[in-house]
Amino acid sequence: MDTPADADPVTDGGPAVVETHSALIVLYGDEAHKVRKRIDLGFLDNTSVGARAEQSRREVELNSRLAPDVYDGVLEVRGPDGEVIDHVVRMRRLPAGRSLDSLVRSRASGAGRSNDPDLLAGVREVARQLDHLHAASPRSEEIDAVGTADAVAGLWRESIGHLRRLSVGEDAPVIVDDVEWLAGEYLRGRERLLRARVDAGRVVDGHGDLLAADIYLEDDGPRVIDCLEFDDRLRFGDAMLDAGFLAMDLDRVGARDLAEAFLAAYRDFSGDDAPSSLVHHYIGYRALVRSKVTAIRAEQSRSVGADARHALELADRAVDALLRARVRLVLVGGVSGSGKST
Repeated sequence: MDTPADADPVTDGGPAVVETHSALIVLYGDEAHKVRKRIDLGFLDNTSVGARAEQSRREVELNSRLAPDVYDGVLEVRGPDGEVIDHVVRMRRLPAGRSLDSLVRSRASGAGRSNDPDLLAGVREVARQLDHLHAASPRSEEIDAVGTADAVAGLWRESIGHLRRLSVGEDAPVIVDDVEWLAGEYLRGRERLLRARVDAGRVVDGHGDLLAADIYLEDDGPRVIDCLEFDDRLRFGDAMLDAGFLAMDLDRVGARDLAEAFLAAYRDFSGDDAPSSLVHHYIGYRALVRSKVTAIRAEQSRSVGADARHALELADRAVDALLRARVRLVLVGGVSGSGKST
């Protein structure tokens, strides 16, 4: 099939291949086929056929929660002797121009169209769906354990340690040091808060990787795809840790208004009264995770400079969110009539 020289195959529906740090997605016609890379990233090992098969099955199963009509199943790839040598996830191809990421960028550039969906209504509906997912989450000691202060501190340690071992972390150790210190400072003395979150049922089996690029605002409602399937422990967590991922990502692409609207809507639907300091702390963690993933992509990509710069920008965002998470005490004093109330 020939594609016009000025066309974008991904946007215009032509054949294309999209690469992520862990997979290749082949787009053709109205279908998408996802093939996992045979790689070991430390936190993800897909070097064996069995591992790729299990992750493919889990992807279809878990994503049916928020996108039941997108995932068609897992195909087997057989070698010349008939043995299974790989697995492919078959999906319905979603309209690239309807991804939340694409719509936000179009709005920012002034290229939005009159028939584009209402973004505020869209993020509010995503918040409603996320609340339903969280409300339906099973409860277990395994899930609750991920919400404790020790477990959250462990998540920070793992991602910080991984980033330090990547070239981006080696080139910017001061930023990583800032992230480590600020995250640790916040968590000290927060055992009671995080235990209260567990006791209130706010630790859930969520999405785990809620990015604007993986949310599509179709005419009959959003489709949220590509949840984290390879490690349950990384998908479990505080509900605000889950919601904070999308808030971070929307802010990253210049849509802070939508980030705030999404969080406000999630609070409305869920009744979650998490302190803003905790929300910013979790947004910082999500920025760090994206920094790590982007740094991995930088080492895989030919455009190392662009990806490395983006990874550093995300690490800076983690620092900014952690600074916002600091709890401050302001004391106002003065004699009577000096304007203390004002």
